[in-house]
Parts: sequence; C-alpha cells; structure tokens
Amino acid sequence: MIMVTSMFVAILTLGDPTPIATFTGLSKGLALFGGAMSVVGLAVYLFGDVMVLEYGTVQTLRLGPITLSQRLYGISPFWRISSLFGNPNTLASWLLISLTLTAYHAANAPHRGRWAAWTLLQVLALLLTFSRAGILATVLSLAMLWYLSRSQGPASRGWRQIIWIAAAMALLGAGLAIFCAYGDGLTSIAGLYHPARLSLDLNLRELAWRPLWQTILERPLMGVGFGVSSEAVLLPEGVQIVAHNTFLAVASEVGILGLLTFLVLWFLPLFVGTRRLRHRTGTERTVLATCVAIATGLVIHQVFEGAILRYGFHTLFWMYLLALMVHPAVGVPNNEPMVCKGFVPNHGSSLRRGGDATGAPGQPA
Repeated sequence: MIMVTSMFVAILTLGDPTPIATFTGLSKGLALFGGAMSVVGLAVYLFGDVMVLEYGTVQTLRLGPITLSQRLYGISPFWRISSLFGNPNTLASWLLISLTLTAYHAANAPHRGRWAAWTLLQVLALLLTFSRAGILATVLSLAMLWYLSRSQGPASRGWRQIIWIAAAMALLGAGLAIFCAYGDGLTSIAGLYHPARLSLDLNLRELAWRPLWQTILERPLMGVGFGVSSEAVLLPEGVQIVAHNTFLAVASEVGILGLLTFLVLWFLPLFVGTRRLRHRTGTERTVLATCVAIATGLVIHQVFEGAILRYGFHTLFWMYLLALMVHPAVGVPNNEPMVCKGFVPNHGSSLRRGGDATGAPGQPA
C-alpha cells in the first residue's frame, strides 16, 4: 500500500498541466500549517502548565473551552517541545519541509515581511525541539535553497531577510551550545542544562543499527521483507525502538539490490532537477531549487530517522518532489514552448513544412 499510494501521487503530479501553480498553492498551505504548529508549540511552552503524568511530562494551555497540550521531553527548563505531534523529532521533520517552503515564499511572494516573521516563528520552534538531525537537515536545506536560487541575480530583499534569520538562528544555536557546554560555570541551578542533547552520541540509535547491519550481512540479497524490519529484526533482539535510519532499514528488508533501486529512485530526479536549473530563471528556477533543497535535506535527515517508505505524509511528499523535478513542463527551457512530438510551432519568419515567408503553413513557395 505504501508504494501504491506513492505511485498514485507520482502519476497525478506528472499529469498535472500546471505544476508550478500547484506547487505554489500546496507549498503555501504547508508553510502556513508548519507555522501554525509552531505557534501552538511556542504558546503552550511559554504560557502552559507542566504536569507529570504516568506516561510522561505534559504541558497544557487552557483557552476557554479549548485545551491545547503537548508532550515534553528532556529536562527543565530546556524542555523539548513537540506541539501537536507528540514527539519533538516528528515536529522537526515537518519543520524541515515547512521552513524551506516558507523561505521560498518569503523570498518571492508579496508581503515578504509577514513570511519572514512566519519563518522566524518556525526557527524558534525548531530550536526548541533540540532535534539535532532536524536542525542539521533544515540548515542544509535552507543553505541549498539560497545557493541554488541566487545565481538568477543579486539577492532580493526577501533573501536578505532569510539570510538575517539564518544568521540569528546560527547565533542562537551557538549561544545555546556554549551555555550547555559551560553550564556549570554559568549557573548554580542543578539540572538547568542537558549536555546529552548537544553531544555526538546516537541517543540509543546504535541499539537498532547493530542488528539491522547484522541482518544485511547475513541476508544481503533478499532481506527479511519490505516494511517488517521492526517485527523481523528489532523486536526479536529486544529493541523497542524503530530503525531510525531509512537506508539501513531498506537494505535489511529488500537487500542490497533493493537499496540500490531505492537510491536510484531518489538521486536520479535530484540529478535531473539540478541539471534543469541551468536553463531556468525566475519562479520556475526557485521552485526547482526548493525541490532539490528539500530532497537533499531529507537525505541527511533519513540517516538518523525513518520516515521515508513508511505510512505517512513524508513518503507522499517525497514522491511528489521527485515527480515534480522530472515533470516535462518544469524542464522546458525559458522562452521555449512545450510542444507535442512532430509539431513545429509557427514562428512567422521561418519556412517550416513548405510554408511561405509569412509563416502560412502548407502553402506552396
């Protein structure tokens, strides 16, 4: 079912006669959604009440008849927020996509100041997830979007705002790293910081990676079956977490040949999209740059997470990006109309198919 739904998304995308307009509308909706989830997470974090329940720490905010809640992870006061997703890493994986799409609108759409403010809200929420993989992948995605878009001319006012926000994000992250590294000298409050969140450890991911790697060595060609790495490999070994690595999971499930097929499916559209950037300018170029940036950021993200080729939004949106990068209409060079095979457009001054000098087709010379 995972591949069936993904193929439907690919077919619908490739058959879309107006892919740029569709992308603009879809990206605006996702950007607004990511910002809304950030606002919820930040509001509950700043004004909510913390409660320790049997299954974990929860923060709630009452707004009349409405109660907003989010799970908290980590140690006070540096709680890891999750908004309405229930997990900080899940929130960060959504912000990876929505932040890049928001940056796309902040640099190109009207009311750029509003989009820049929307970007800043998501940056703050992303930092409070303390998701190292999510933050790293998002920074890479934003940097690639800026780099791939900038060759169309000097940086616009919108891009200057994004650059300032990225610089502020880097300064906040550096300040937080310094505080966590030297917290003993900066505060006497016990438990004020949690250095493990900024360490280079894998946060127990190695417990899942070892049996997956062993399975790849034992069954390199066939694997254990698509989508069952947790049931067939991890649970029998007593590992209660998921793979947290898409590439190891795919290799253990469908073997090395299946992994190679998966990589070709991912990187071939990336290659095509990158080459097409040479011939595009304006909005079309920025759309292609956004697709390439997010798809590349997901490569890094999926080294530490496992959202692709699993039920959920990320798999469908990933397939949508791949199909959009190879869409025939997106690949047409500027000022060149997309025509059907065998049809020569009328340019007026040229002699085509026996036409006269005025461009009248089919007339004898």
